[in-house]
Amino acid sequence: KLEDLRAYAQQHPDFLLLAPKAVVMDLAQAYHTWIHECFPTAIRIADRFHVHGYVIEAVQEVRKSVQNTLSPRAR
Repeated sequence: KLEDLRAYAQQHPDFLLLAPKAVVMDLAQAYHTWIHECFPTAIRIADRFHVHGYVIEAVQEVRKSVQNTLSPRAR
């Protein structure tokens, strides 16, 4: 939760001294918000595991919609 992440940053002030140029994270909105608050100049990079999952999900949706337009034999 975003509140927990903010509490972590308050409890560990040295964390804010890291000043990274880039941060790799999953795609949860709370992480993006928190990192933007802590390190506003850092580039946020989505990790490949989550990007891969979203791509596969999108391809499956397209496949299913196209498959429904085909004749039973073409499926």
